[in-house]
Amino acid sequence: MKKNILLMDEDTQVLKALKRSLRRFKDQYNVFYAQSAKEALVQLDQDIIDLLITEVRLINSDSELFLRSFLKRYPSAARIVLTGYTAIDAIFKFAGLAHQLLAKPWSDQTLIETIQRADLISRMLADERLKRTLNLIENFPSIPSVYVELTEKLKNSEASMEEIGTIIIRDPSLTIKLLQIVNSPYYGLPMPVTDPQKAVSLLGLDIVKGFVLSSGIFKQYEQTSVVGLHIDALWQHSLKSANIVRQIAKRERLGKEIEEASFIASLLHDVGKIIIASNLPNEHKEICSRTASDGLSGWHAEKMVLGVSHSEIGAYLLGLWGLPLAIIKAVQEHHHPNMDEHTQIDQTVLVHVANAIEKASLTPSGDPVADLNTEVVTRLHLGESIAQWQKQMSLMR
Repeated sequence: MKKNILLMDEDTQVLKALKRSLRRFKDQYNVFYAQSAKEALVQLDQDIIDLLITEVRLINSDSELFLRSFLKRYPSAARIVLTGYTAIDAIFKFAGLAHQLLAKPWSDQTLIETIQRADLISRMLADERLKRTLNLIENFPSIPSVYVELTEKLKNSEASMEEIGTIIIRDPSLTIKLLQIVNSPYYGLPMPVTDPQKAVSLLGLDIVKGFVLSSGIFKQYEQTSVVGLHIDALWQHSLKSANIVRQIAKRERLGKEIEEASFIASLLHDVGKIIIASNLPNEHKEICSRTASDGLSGWHAEKMVLGVSHSEIGAYLLGLWGLPLAIIKAVQEHHHPNMDEHTQIDQTVLVHVANAIEKASLTPSGDPVADLNTEVVTRLHLGESIAQWQKQMSLMR
């Protein structure tokens, strides 16, 4: 079944260019066009839209109003924004409303890859109700103490990229949004960026200042924890897992690319728990109840209640926000790596193992086997290596 794409731009030439770019996909997509928000709204009343590609302008509020209207009508649809603006306010004004930003002029290859990626991410979740809920999320709750520290640091004109990046990686919301922006097709970087410090260096302090001070990430949540979930404790687990990943990657000489992707994926691997707790409170309450009464693991209880776990939910939203696929895959499979795709130690396997080792460190036995996929251990012959990694981690504590 064909999907419907709506293109909106005031410039007729831009619409013609978009039409040419999508010509090869005429068998996959029905393409509709509008030159104004008014025309686009009429189209929304007539057809179900799966993907929106729209321009944004700062001279009036029509762009933002239309995007919010579209979001309300079709929350499960993917949203790609085209802009010719390079100003900081243009980037951050629409970063939360769009899943991807594309700079004008764009390349056909970039546009096509962006659309295909949106389609791929859409297939990660089958439940349309969940998709609608997740597509309405603009930001994660954040840790106020980190926000305060970063804000103070940014007041110092001599603050270094390294200092800013070091603070940012301590907060899931800042890390996600920073990587979303730097990996957006808008910047057209040849390789995915997975290191926040590198992202700060590429974007520059002015961009990061605008990101922190203007994005409003912290306005949605004023508490240090979501009901039934302690974000600080969750983040500590993520930080410890990320440090384990980094040490293993260095020990095994897996290379900087795998080390960086694994580190960020470990930082973000449990963000789905925050999404569930803060956006699906009734379901979260039932998950907690089943975990306590039936002795189920959290992710098993999530599957019983939602049909998916925090792994898939977190990966889906990170995918919508444009993070690198290597990170998305590691988050998605951090409980159960797909062994048809992993024939050696990569970022997905590393995150899976590090998560189990960190959890085991909190138990009397210290045995990670309960959280390890036996197929991963057997096929990659990791039994002895895991024991050595655990010993190394315990010596470092």
